[in-house]
Amino acid sequence: MLSFDNDPDWLARLNGQVKDIVQSQGCEKPRPAKKQPSSGTSAKNPQKTSEADQKSAVLAPPIWLIPKISHSAYKTFEKCPRHYQHQYVLQDIERTETEATIWGTQVHTAFEEYVRDGKPLPETMKHWEKFAKAFVKMPGEKHVERGVFLNQQLELVELDAPDVWLKAYIDLMIWQPEKQTVVICDWKTGGSKYVDTAQLRLYCLLAFKLWPEAKQCKAAYCWLKEDRMGDVMTMDRSEIDSEWSKISDGWEKLDSAFRFDRWPMKRSALCGWCEAKKQGRCGG
Repeated sequence: MLSFDNDPDWLARLNGQVKDIVQSQGCEKPRPAKKQPSSGTSAKNPQKTSEADQKSAVLAPPIWLIPKISHSAYKTFEKCPRHYQHQYVLQDIERTETEATIWGTQVHTAFEEYVRDGKPLPETMKHWEKFAKAFVKMPGEKHVERGVFLNQQLELVELDAPDVWLKAYIDLMIWQPEKQTVVICDWKTGGSKYVDTAQLRLYCLLAFKLWPEAKQCKAAYCWLKEDRMGDVMTMDRSEIDSEWSKISDGWEKLDSAFRFDRWPMKRSALCGWCEAKKQGRCGG
């Protein structure tokens, strides 16, 4: 039987032991604003900051020109800047629900209600209960579909804050204060052919924001379609600066697209499923 209390590597061994559970029924930093002279004086008057300098500081442009950012939005840009432009900038394509997106929403809702409320999973998802049950049995403070919002200074804010900038909704987080560890799981209904850990890295960084006393985050995808847990990604608090740097490298490219209004089309096998192309927006 898998012991979550005494086994620090619980998630790494989850794949090989889920049957036992069934049988027992039992994330360069975002660019900082330019530093002002430490003396706080102007060149013309070393004793006093001029009104022009003060006004300039007030009217200084934002750190990023990206109006809002999320992991899914950035992934859209990464796949095709032109698609991103139509979906997030011009907003001239109609979002259509597919069987896959509808199913994904149903699965996430079912797992949320199972973990939070103890509501049984639908019959079509019963075979995945072993995964949800494993996290339910895990000690700690559980948070499902937790929204985390930051401003451009990477400070926690509310969703309706005027300066809210980065938005994320995390499927499952478990705060374990006695271990100073946050456990994160993201339910996936698609395939794992192209695994990208950027989403998990971002979620770990956001968890460190929520729990400043946390020293470590452990995160993994749960590939439901493949009936398995993914590899565990561990992040220590000491890695925060370097991880923000990796993420902001991608944001730099998106920020540049806004600054120069350049949205090239990136042709790929995904073009056949592109709503922008289907609706005659991309010209490709």
